[in-house]
Amino acid sequence: MIDGTFALLLSLSIAVLIQTGWFSGLEQELKWSRQRLVLGLLAVTALLRVEVPVGEALKIQGGMLLLLPFLIRLIRMKRVTLMDLFPAVFLAGSILFFLRELYWWGPAFSENGFRVLGIGVAAGMALLTSRRLHVRLIVAAGGLWLAEWMSLILHRKELNPAVFGVPSALDVFWFTWTAILVSHYALRYASAWVRQLGGADGGR
Repeated sequence: MIDGTFALLLSLSIAVLIQTGWFSGLEQELKWSRQRLVLGLLAVTALLRVEVPVGEALKIQGGMLLLLPFLIRLIRMKRVTLMDLFPAVFLAGSILFFLRELYWWGPAFSENGFRVLGIGVAAGMALLTSRRLHVRLIVAAGGLWLAEWMSLILHRKELNPAVFGVPSALDVFWFTWTAILVSHYALRYASAWVRQLGGADGGR
C-alpha cells in the first residue's frame, strides 16, 4: 500500500467517529467543540499531501503544521507544564530515534516491523505517562516529532531537501493517535464496567 494511505484513512475515520459520538466526553476532555475537532481533522487530512517549503533545505508537511496550534493549546490547558511532559517526550523521542537509526543504517527488521515498534513505543509511553487524554496525545506527538527532527538534523546532508512529515511517518503518527484514542476509551469503559459489576455484587 502507498505510504500515507493509512494516515488518510485513519484521520478521516477519527473525524467520522467523533462526529457520530463514539468518543463521548471528548469535547470536555480536550476543551474543543465537536464541530471544531471534526473540521480541524478534515483540514489536516486535506493537507496530507501538501509540503510547505521553509527555506531551501527544509519542507514541512501541511497537516503536521496545522496540528501545531492544536498541540500548543493542549499544552496550555490547566495542570500541564512543559517540565512535567519533557521527561516522557524526551525518553519516547530518544527510543524512537534509536529505532530509526537501526533501520537507517541497516534494517534489522522490516519496514512494517519498524512501524509497529514505533507505534508501540509512542503509544505505550503516552498511556503510561498519564490518565488524561490531552497529556497522552502531547507525549505521543512530542516523542514522534522529536525523533523525526533529530533524524533530519543528523542526516541533513543525505536528505536534500529534508521533509518533516514524510508519508511513512504520517502513517505511524495517525496509527499512534488512533491507538491512544481507542485504548483511552476502552480502558474507561472497562473501568466503569468493573465498578458497576463490583457495585452490583456488593448490593447482594
